[in-house]
Amino acid sequence: MTSPLFDRTASWMAYLSAVVALAYSLSFAYYVREGDRWAQYTSSGLLIAGGVFGLPVLIAIYLRVRHVDEGFAIVALVVALAAAFGTMLHGAHDVAVFAHPDQVTTGADYPNFTDPRGFSTFALFGLGMIVLAAMSRGAGFPKPIPLVGAVSGVLAVIVYIGRVTALDPKRWWAATAAIGAGIIGVPLWNVLVGRALGARETAAVMVQPKAPAARNASISVVS
Repeated sequence: MTSPLFDRTASWMAYLSAVVALAYSLSFAYYVREGDRWAQYTSSGLLIAGGVFGLPVLIAIYLRVRHVDEGFAIVALVVALAAAFGTMLHGAHDVAVFAHPDQVTTGADYPNFTDPRGFSTFALFGLGMIVLAAMSRGAGFPKPIPLVGAVSGVLAVIVYIGRVTALDPKRWWAATAAIGAGIIGVPLWNVLVGRALGARETAAVMVQPKAPAARNASISVVS
């Protein structure tokens, strides 16, 4: 049982996550195209912020889907939290590298030590979203949330596959997946989740788990 303060906080963090996700996608795309140093710092700093802002959102979603299947809910939470922390480490690593480029002996395209080719940022994040989206269908969330979450998760995994195989983020299919997830899907999903967490009526429905049918039947027989 969560407090109204936590729900409001998670709701606003979801809105902030939407802004951060959109800003990161745009700044990273600009960096890939133009190579400006400010875009490097901006995209890396936004990775850190996105991981921090996303933590209460993930906890809030878990608390509402756990009555659907607590086992899968825990798995999804662990994967999603690993993605959040991996994303923060990725951003922190890049900021440290950009701050002292003269001390770096590897090339700019060398895989990130803390998050190689976006394994946490894209692969784990995408898998976590897919599981949470599937479970949110039975947790009282509005219908668009499971669909947008699942599609965004699949696109994020495709982005990771592209970064591992093609290596060129400008490939049409990798770029399409990145735009679909980073500029449309993930920001939209966070906005929808923020609205759902901020709505008292929706929260009241989602917090109350339904008793199993077998238990209801046994109670009625006893009475």
